[in-house]
Amino acid sequence: MKIIEFKEFSGPSQLNLSERPLPQADADAAVVRVEAASVNPSDVKNVAGRMSQTIPPRVPGRDYAGVVVDGPEKWINQEV
Repeated sequence: MKIIEFKEFSGPSQLNLSERPLPQADADAAVVRVEAASVNPSDVKNVAGRMSQTIPPRVPGRDYAGVVVDGPEKWINQEV
């Protein structure tokens, strides 16, 4: 899958498009096809190194919406 990540702190120009293996679903976790995402001020601070708990490499962001495509059967096709 394609991701945006940063490997060291700097400005938004530090963000790079990369590839990662597709995540795997199990009995307690689902795979979600992301259909919308947001960029928050905290994401910009994170890339800049202003969040002390951040350890690169990191994929910024945590606000997503999409549809479950793999996981427990009752979750499939649910909007989340």
